[in-house]
Amino acid sequence: MKNWKRLFATALSATMVAGLLTACGGDTPASDETDAADGTWAVYWYLCGSDLESGGGFATSDLSELMEVELPEEVNVVIQTGGSSVWQNDLVDAEKLQRWEGLSLVDEQPSASMGAEDTLEDFLRFAKENYPAQRTAVVFWNHGGGSVSGASFDELYGYDSLTLDEMYEAFTNVW
Repeated sequence: MKNWKRLFATALSATMVAGLLTACGGDTPASDETDAADGTWAVYWYLCGSDLESGGGFATSDLSELMEVELPEEVNVVIQTGGSSVWQNDLVDAEKLQRWEGLSLVDEQPSASMGAEDTLEDFLRFAKENYPAQRTAVVFWNHGGGSVSGASFDELYGYDSLTLDEMYEAFTNVW
């Protein structure tokens, strides 16, 4: 069963990288992205653990499985963790927002709601400035409420969530 899960995670990751990333960037980098080498990709993963993590360790499990995938060196995975009262691993600190390149800690911020527009905007700006790429994909991990209530329900802040309008504003302010 474990081999099947690993194979599925690898296939899912490869599909995500190949499919999503090629669809998320244009053929020509924007003028402020000229430092990014041709063919570079970035995955900015907004990982709001919430009760899925504190109650069952599902974010930790997905994080572990996806980090086992060997990505090409021109692909950076930048992750922000937060939104959970407890993390089921020895790396993530529930009392802070943490930013990772792969599984290497690169930045820490004070706790803030992962369901707030400015928290998302700050992460996107950090990732774009520090890990520019020709093509970019942003992945939201957490409960999702679709167009009605958005995503990233932060259990530390009354299950505050990002609405689609807040996501749109954060993206507009960064790109």
